[in-house]
This record gives sequence, structure tokens and C-alpha cells, in this order.
Amino acid sequence: MTLTKEPHPRREPAPWQPIDWPVRRTVALRSLPPTPSARFSEVMAYRRSERRMTALPLGQVLDVLRFSSALRSGWIYKGIDRHKAPAISGGGLHGIHLVIAPYAMHARLFRYDRAGDQLEALNVARPERIINLFGQACACLPEANGTIVGLIADHAKYIAAYEEGESLIWRDSGALLQVIAMSAFAFGFACCPLGLHGVEIVESLNVRADRLLACGLLQIGRYAGAEV
Repeated sequence: MTLTKEPHPRREPAPWQPIDWPVRRTVALRSLPPTPSARFSEVMAYRRSERRMTALPLGQVLDVLRFSSALRSGWIYKGIDRHKAPAISGGGLHGIHLVIAPYAMHARLFRYDRAGDQLEALNVARPERIINLFGQACACLPEANGTIVGLIADHAKYIAAYEEGESLIWRDSGALLQVIAMSAFAFGFACCPLGLHGVEIVESLNVRADRLLACGLLQIGRYAGAEV
């Protein structure tokens, strides 16, 4: 579908409520380690997508996601929460959620709560869809065994705040994916986006499908051949 209509803020936003994620348990996270020492100029000059990688511990993947995407000071405007964050977002909505699918954990999903800076283990209603996702990812990157991170948009939030707001979802997801990829490089990790949306993540969860829009996948891991 080609999105050509311009988004316009609604004078009166439509009613909106946060997504009721199927959370099994919540995990508090340790203090974030020191930030990477790589210079911004080095990241810009040398960051490349890496198609070969091995697995990283989940904690190190979270270090990248927390550094690159944690939501900062927030406010409520016309009934919808807005935030500041490293990546741009239309109207400060930051309605892109990060759902993590580690290869090593066999059809387990986690959501990094960007606002609360915590990890949520999710109940997976259809694990076969996650297995299918792994197969799709392997077809794209056969030599990568990193952790999959899915970008899942709160479609209802964008539509509540904007008329013709869907194009903002794709812009915001691309901006967030870029910041994550640059941050992974700064941490010394391999990262590669996949040419997939990640709809299997939405299909695996017992959540209203009209609320969520899969809008991108990436893998984060250790450079192949790097010392553990």
C-alpha cells in the first residue's frame, strides 16, 4: 500500500487507552552500565549491517535497547501520553514497542517497557508463529544467530492523534531502527535489519490485532569470531 496522504493532528483526539499486554511477569533491570565510548564520528563512518553474528546474553541486548530507546520526561496532551527519546517521533507519541524473541529461548517473547525501563515476559498464545518467525529470519540471514527485536506499533495511538497517521508509524519505526543499529555498533555488537515486518509476533499474542502493526525486525548479536 502506498501512503501518500499527509498526516494532520486531530483537533480533538479520538479516545485511546494503553495496550493491555499479556504480561506473565515483570523483571526489574539492573543499573545501566557505562555508556559506550565510541565517538559519534566513528559510528557514522564505520557502522555497517552485519549478516553474520552469534548469540548475545539477553542482558547485553537490553543494554543496547535501553540506551537507544528508553523514554525520558513525559507529559499528557489531550489525553494521550507523549515523551522525549533519542529517536524522533511524530507528536512525541513514541508508539513503537520493542518485543524481543531470543533464539535460545524457544518461542519466548519479552517486551522492553520503554517508559518504565523494565522487562516484561509475555504470555505467548500461539508459539508456532514464533517458530515460523525464526524460520523467516533464518531465510533472510542464514549465518546470524542473534536476538530478534520486533518493532510493533500501537496503531490505535497514531490514529487517535492524527488523521491519516499511518505514514508516521513507518517514519518513526525507521528512525528508531536506525538509532538502535547505531547504538549496537557503539556497544561493539553486530546488528542487521531484516526485510520483514514481523507480523508473526502480533499473531502469536492474545492482543487485538487492530491495535498493533508490525513494522520492522532486526537482529543484535556478537560479531562472528569475536571472543566471548
